[in-house]
Amino acid sequence: MSWCGKIIEHKQNTYIPVYKIGEGSFAQVWMVYNVKLKQMLAMKIFNSKEKKSAQKEYDLYEKFTKMGIRNIIKAYAYFTFTDNIMIVFDLMAGSLYDVIKYHTFSDDDINKIAKSSLETLDDLHTNNIIHGDVKPENILIYGQNTIHKELLEKLSIKSSNKKISETIKEYMYKYDLSDSSSESSSETDSSETDSSTCGTDLSSEIDKLSINFSKSSKSSSSSSKSSSSSSKSSSSSSNYKKTLFKNHCLILDKYLLNPSTKLSDFGNSINVTDLNKPPTIHTIYYRSPEILLGLPYDTKSDIWALGCTLYEIQSKKILFNPDKSSGDEKRTIIHLMYSVLGPFPEKMIDVSPLKEIFFTNKYLLKGSSYIPFSDNVFFKYMYLLTIDPQDRPTAKCY
Repeated sequence: MSWCGKIIEHKQNTYIPVYKIGEGSFAQVWMVYNVKLKQMLAMKIFNSKEKKSAQKEYDLYEKFTKMGIRNIIKAYAYFTFTDNIMIVFDLMAGSLYDVIKYHTFSDDDINKIAKSSLETLDDLHTNNIIHGDVKPENILIYGQNTIHKELLEKLSIKSSNKKISETIKEYMYKYDLSDSSSESSSETDSSETDSSTCGTDLSSEIDKLSINFSKSSKSSSSSSKSSSSSSKSSSSSSNYKKTLFKNHCLILDKYLLNPSTKLSDFGNSINVTDLNKPPTIHTIYYRSPEILLGLPYDTKSDIWALGCTLYEIQSKKILFNPDKSSGDEKRTIIHLMYSVLGPFPEKMIDVSPLKEIFFTNKYLLKGSSYIPFSDNVFFKYMYLLTIDPQDRPTAKCY
């Protein structure tokens, strides 16, 4: 179903969806125009069966806002519309995972991102909350893209909801995205849509396209030769529109030169004192040594994950990446940690329930093929990657 141009009313506010910016198994996220405020927001649309999940997510953001957690997106409204549950959030321009594909941040910018993230983690940790999934995908950058900017200019002068709706549909039609038959979806890897509500996620599906304007023009000029070439021309035209849309989703430069970021996606957050904590948290690339060894973990696991994330933002490489190895991914990551940071402390190995799996009696790593790490790894935030969590700094280190 396409929500583009639909008029959604709730209390004194009217929201009109523009385009889908993310989709998961249970919900979609749309950029929406708030008629009263004359600004773009993000709306997460759940199906009726996910009412409990939607309520839990909204309550979590409400709780964190009341607690004064810094640098997080805000949830503004929760309501039901045509059997769907709607949550309205801040609209962010994109995740750092997307941005570093085409932009290189300066050292000063990375320092600013680090400070913002550490402030959020400090507030969470002070309240005994572990974020549980710190990674580039979950750090969002504030800003606008070309579509955002152009539409705000067009819509601010419209006098009625109907005219605003028509303008949105006409604007999106040029990208083949105004109806469900031509709409591109952006499936996320997770089971749920990221509540990050960033404005560039839709381009992930379009990343596969490499059609530029000149190629599309050549295909179009020869379209009359045959029905086959006509079909190719139509396809090229559609691909060009989608590529144009992708380019219009790129964040405007002025927001990249002085980045303002927020930490998002608290779906994996847990209380430090929870007796039923899951045995593992964090995505595998950002998982700390104590978790890999099956040891108890706390807020320091977030600090490790942030260290890996900051390295990735700087180098555009995953620091501990087991994907190129045919061996066990945990074993490979431990080998990579050894090659970059040196041996694990014996006291950690001694109490690990996985000691016999990974180590010999002399505390040596058991044999396994792994990827030698050739880069000379050094960056400002290396101290966040302290193997022993007892020696790892807290989030107050900013």
